[in-house]
Formats: sequence, structure tokens, C-alpha cells
Amino acid sequence: LGLYNGDLTAKGVCMSLEHFKNKGNGDPLLYLYGHGDGGGGVTKEMLETVTHLESVPMIPETVIGTVEQYFQELDQEKDYPVWAGELYFEKHRGTYTTAAKNKKNNRKSEFLYRNAEMLSVFRCLETGKFPSESLEQGWKLILLNQFHDILPGTCISEVYDTCDQQYEQIRQIGEESIRGSMEAILTELGDVVTVFNTLSWTRSQIVTAEAKGYRAIKDGNGNYPPQILKEDGTILFVAEEVPSLGYKSYWLTAEEIPASADAGHASEQQGIIRITDDNLDIQIGSQGEIISLYDRQAAREVLKKGRMGNRIKLLEDIPVEWGSAWETTVKRNDKEPIPTSGAVCRIKEDNGLRTVVEVSMDLHHSHLIQEIIVNHLQPLVEFRTEVDWNERQKMLRVEFPADINALTARYDIAFGNVEHPNHSTTSYDEARFEVCGHKWGDVSDGSYGVALLNDCKYGYSIQNSNMELSLLRSADFPSDSCDRGKHSFSYWIYPHEGTIREASVAQKGYEVNVPLIVRSGEMPLKERSYIYTDSTNLIIDTVKPSEDGEDLIVRLFETYNTEGTASLTFDFPVESCEETDLLER
Repeated sequence: LGLYNGDLTAKGVCMSLEHFKNKGNGDPLLYLYGHGDGGGGVTKEMLETVTHLESVPMIPETVIGTVEQYFQELDQEKDYPVWAGELYFEKHRGTYTTAAKNKKNNRKSEFLYRNAEMLSVFRCLETGKFPSESLEQGWKLILLNQFHDILPGTCISEVYDTCDQQYEQIRQIGEESIRGSMEAILTELGDVVTVFNTLSWTRSQIVTAEAKGYRAIKDGNGNYPPQILKEDGTILFVAEEVPSLGYKSYWLTAEEIPASADAGHASEQQGIIRITDDNLDIQIGSQGEIISLYDRQAAREVLKKGRMGNRIKLLEDIPVEWGSAWETTVKRNDKEPIPTSGAVCRIKEDNGLRTVVEVSMDLHHSHLIQEIIVNHLQPLVEFRTEVDWNERQKMLRVEFPADINALTARYDIAFGNVEHPNHSTTSYDEARFEVCGHKWGDVSDGSYGVALLNDCKYGYSIQNSNMELSLLRSADFPSDSCDRGKHSFSYWIYPHEGTIREASVAQKGYEVNVPLIVRSGEMPLKERSYIYTDSTNLIIDTVKPSEDGEDLIVRLFETYNTEGTASLTFDFPVESCEETDLLER
């Protein structure tokens, strides 16, 4: 390829050819020209320059064409080797983490608008018409802020001041759309709570509802789910088997019921907190580190012998090339992590649904508060974290050394997942010391695995089954105050039996990012699923009104590289279905 902003001058063409590694083979070079970084494209002067290049001595033949023409000519010349897999870029690894607040706003906005679109479809199916208000303005702002310097974090600080304002606009538009849909489909009754599921499989999750003076909650069949009436006037309960892309209603009641989830699971002895339930046996040290994570169902220790999980590491992060915001290197591991201090660890909440352990500590010039939330319904541990970040040229990471024997690890990406080596055998493997993952990273052997999930992070490293997630960076260029201030985020550890498909790791990644929605009010039925698929490896990612407002668009993808047959069930009349592209043609 040509220069980053090729101008079609003789100097630019010669420089591009000089850097072309295959020029000795007589292969043609694709030269990209035009103003690319700030937009604007090709100018009249550039096109005119081409007509004069042939008169300049020692200049290679230059022809205007298209990318399609270039590759067609390559195909006609000879059989070129085909590269399978990802073309990993061995630069700019710091951009997976820089500008953490902006990355969080992007993730939350994407899922907010996904929910808004889903609920607008629910509204149409119940009322017969789509909402009049449009999400287009908000979607355009989301896309604008995915510009190639904004989202990676490589802008000056003034850009992110503007981003904060625009993400607030995005949030208001999205939440107003959801509010309008809810008002249109819910009948306001003080004793009814409806739980909405915008994911494409039936699921259960711990949720919170306002008690409004009532004592308990039950489903439409009179069954009482596991629940806790809390001192703050809310009911913590398990919304059980909420249907795919649908809802389930619950009724508040003044009846006194036997305590269904009051039994605690935590104890403390000699500074070590132990939490035991049917799934896990966990030992937590005085700084929030996981001393032991034992899977009771699989009868095995999850962590490597003598190693600890949830190890918070504050590292020096001084780039050796490019700018601070762009790059991080393995030199960050040359020194031991900067020690933490002032750690306090205590049991904050303990009942039959969950146990919460609160940890606080000082990190150099920063402060961290974390709630370790053990879900007693499934082997899932959340680390809900707040950091007051005041560092320069530092990086905050968390480590979980999993006791898994595997050659590869997998990472979530848009509409699927990608595989990377779980080792550094070759120089190409070594270069991939930090890779991009969206909602989760997982390392599994033939029968067992561990997934590390998150709600707004993107920089992963899994080497020799040592799972690490980059949490924060304090780059000092081009912004000298990048990310200073308060941050909140969560990550989860999910040990599981079986492969990523058998353990539904992709679905779990969606569930922690798209929680069930709880609203006061009654729907026409006790429960309903508007759309359902019988395939466990298909995910319905999007259900939205078509851009012309006449039809529904359903986007789905296969996520476990597994061929098979599947059916879609619609709980409403469908006149016809046809395949369309992303432009809905």
C-alpha cells in the first residue's frame, strides 16, 4: 500500500515503492492517495499530477484505477499465497485501552440503542405502529464518535470534552425512546412488575424491583421466586425463565412468605473470607485477591497452584515508539507492579442469592473500591470496580492464572469470535502479547474452560493460560490528562465445564452487557416471546424497524463455527420473509 496520506507527487510515489517489500518480484503496488486522516479525499491537483508523472525520470508507471481492478489483475498474473486468519497489526496495541471513559460510553450506547430498537418493535407488535420518534440522530452521533482517532483514544483532550456532551445527547435520545415504548405498551398498575428480555434465548437473572410497601413478589402462576426484601425497600429476586425477545410479569404482594433466600454463605477467619455455595468454594485475601477458586461441580481448582486470581497490577507504561496513547509494549513487565497500600476487605452483604465483599485500596496516586459479587445461582463472580485514577504513564491490569492446558484462546469480536495462540512460540506469536476482545476472552481444553468477561474493556492478553485484562491507561500524549478522574466498570470470571459452546460463553457475554429490564406496569399477557430460535449457536443480534418503516429487520449470526439447521418462530402474523443486505436491499 502507499502512504498514509498519499499526494501522488513523484517523491511520494518513489518513497512508497522503496518501502514495498515485494518490488523485486515485479508485483504491482496499490497506492492509496487523497487526504485520508481528516477527510476530504482526492483533490483536483492530485489527479492533474498523475498526468505529469510519466515525464519524470526513474518514476514507475502510474495508472489511475480501482481497488477491484488491482485485485483482478493480481488474480490474472499468478497464484498468490492466501493468508488465513487475522492480519494482526503489530502496532497501536495501547488503543485497545486508552480513553476508557469514551470506550465505555461507546459500548453502553450501542447496547442502549439495541434495546431501544427491540422495544420499539415490541411496541409496534402491541399497538400496531412504530414510534414516530427516530433514533437516527443518536445513531449518527454514535458512528461519528467511532472515528479512527476518537474511539481509539488518540485525540487531544478538547475532543473528549465534546464527546462527553454528545454521548449525553445519545443517552437522552435512547432513554426517551425506551420510555416512550414502555408507556405505550404498559398499563400502569402499582402491584405489577414486568421484566423484559431483549436477548434471543430464555434466561434467568437476579433483578431488583421497588417493593412500594409490599412484602414479596410472585409470578403469574402464584409461584414465589427466590427473593430477599432489603432494608432499602427493594426486593432482590430471581426473574426466572424470562422468554426470548419477550417479557414476563410479576405481582407484588403484602403476604408474608417464609424466607426463601436468607441463608448466608460467607465466613471470615484469620483475615481470609471464605464463600461456599453449590457451585464454587472461594477464598478471598485481605487485598481482594482470590487465593482459591474451587469448582465444586467439576471438582477441580480453577487457578494455577500457588497463584492468585483478581491480582490488581499497576505497571509502568512508557512507550518506546509512536505516541503514548497509541502504543504499549512488553517492557511494562520488566519491573514488578507498583505495590498497593491501605487495603480494607469486608463482607458487605450475604444472603441466599449473592454474597458481596467490598475491597478498598490505594494504588500509587489513585484509589480503588471494588465489590466482589458472588452469584449463588451460577458459577459467575462479578468484580464491580470504581477507580479514582490520577496516574501518568501507568497501566492498570487484572490477572487470573487459569489452570487450563490449551494451545489457543478465543476472544469475542463483532458477530463471532477469533482464535489466538495461548503461547509465544514464534516471533509472530510474541508480537500478539495484547489482542482485541469485546465482551469476553476464554481459554478451554477439551472438557473445561474459564472465561473472563467485561462490560466496557477491549485489551486482552492470554498467554500460557494466564488471563489478563487491561483496565486503564494514563497516556500523556496527545492528551496530557487522558482518563484522569473517576471510572466505573465490571469484569466477571466464569469457570465452566465443556467448550465455549457447551457453556454458552457467547450468550453469557451478552447477558452481562444486556441485563434484564424491570419496569412497573402490566402487559396484556402473563408472559410472551415475540421471536424465538431453537438453535443454541444462533444469536439474534438486532430486531428493528426497516429504514422505510414498512417492515421488520432481523439480523442473526452463527457464533460457534457450527453448521446446522435452525428455525425462527414469530409470535405474530408474518406475510413473507426475504434475505436482505445491510443496506436493506
